Amino acid sequence: MDYFDIEIEDMIVIYDDLDLDVGKLRLRQKGSAGGHNGIKSLIHHLGTQEFNRIRVGISRPPAGMKVPDYVLSKFTKEEDPIIEEAVEKTVKAVEVSLSKKFLDVMSEFNS
Repeated sequence: MDYFDIEIEDMIVIYDDLDLDVGKLRLRQKGSAGGHNGIKSLIHHLGTQEFNRIRVGISRPPAGMKVPDYVLSKFTKEEDPIIEEAVEKTVKAVEVSLSKKFLDVMSEFNS
């Protein structure tokens, strides 16, 4: 954070979440890594779990598929429009967060 000269509370981390249905958004101000290795690393380096985050659901892999293969695979044709809408909502949430407190953004976008 020192390199970019920003405060943690001004940061929003956007990442995939296996525990949410495809395209579902969940905004939070703090929380554990929930098994996400990238977030685990970020928490370790920041020294706190208290940072704004937007989780974007990708759902669980089909039976027999390994998680690393799944998270690196392309979305299906059926999932593509759902993900496009999720990306649009995520962008809108970030834009709104520029003029509102993240807690208010959470209230608006968590449904």
